Amino acid sequence: EAIFVETKVVSIPPKRTEAKKEIYVIAEKEVFDDAFEIVEMDDIRESFQPKKDVEPITAFKMKPNTIKNLRPGDKIKLPEINDVVYELNIETAKVNNNKSITLEASIEGEDKKYFSILTEGEHFSFLTVKSPDGVFEIEIFNGNGYVYSSTEISNTYIDYSKTDSMIPPQDIAH
Repeated sequence: EAIFVETKVVSIPPKRTEAKKEIYVIAEKEVFDDAFEIVEMDDIRESFQPKKDVEPITAFKMKPNTIKNLRPGDKIKLPEINDVVYELNIETAKVNNNKSITLEASIEGEDKKYFSILTEGEHFSFLTVKSPDGVFEIEIFNGNGYVYSSTEISNTYIDYSKTDSMIPPQDIAH
């Protein structure tokens, strides 16, 4: 005896899923204390010339992507500047339109008025470090870098004997 079963094809709605939830991964804060290696100036001069007429305080090599790997809460020790090693606390991170990253940081153990800006691009990186001992500029090209006194740069490139104000001509008709 044959049994006939009536079959009917129905569409099955997709499974209901919960709304996507944001997942936060709490990363352990890192201390980057070996990102910079002090070198002799002559060791990097051929691949990266220092600023014209400004004597660098020190020369160093930086590990690739050091700044890009930093996150808020991390700390980084800078190369020695005038016998002082500053440690920066990373406060904020921002990815720029050109894919470079800019970080804001404060000096460990100091008032937040000593703020620093770190930017790393594909080949160039720049740091401005405001410290109790002055303001320093750090320039890095393909991992080779120099530390400069911001005052020394200004004194070399700005002619303070000239005014920067614009005075309108006296013969303008009223």
